[in-house]
Amino acid sequence: IDQEVKEADDRDEHLRKCYQTATQWRAIPFWVKSILVLSLGCITASCYMVQFFPSMCFVEHTLTDSVSENLNDNPMNIFLPLGWTSIGFFCASCFLITAFSSWGKKEAKRLAEYTNALPILDKEQPEDELT
Repeated sequence: IDQEVKEADDRDEHLRKCYQTATQWRAIPFWVKSILVLSLGCITASCYMVQFFPSMCFVEHTLTDSVSENLNDNPMNIFLPLGWTSIGFFCASCFLITAFSSWGKKEAKRLAEYTNALPILDKEQPEDELT
């Protein structure tokens, strides 16, 4: 194995472990936990709306129906107000989980650069869960 490749793999592995350390539930601040819980609430609400109230979210439309006749030449007319709400919740959840991931990556880089020591993992987390 090429030494440069091995060093790059070791750096990536170290950064991955730092990410796991930085994003442990007990280690993250309250506001970051709030982002995760809010993201979970948004995606749950979106899924429940679509699953339990589909007739309130979407206009009935089949593959053989004409878009021009059934949806007035606008495919976006398939969404009813509750459908748009579910899309809004879905987008909010995506944004929030992306914000959490970005925060976690930033914290992992900070942790990796801090001492370049091996990250401290949660005592209850078995080593084989890392892979």
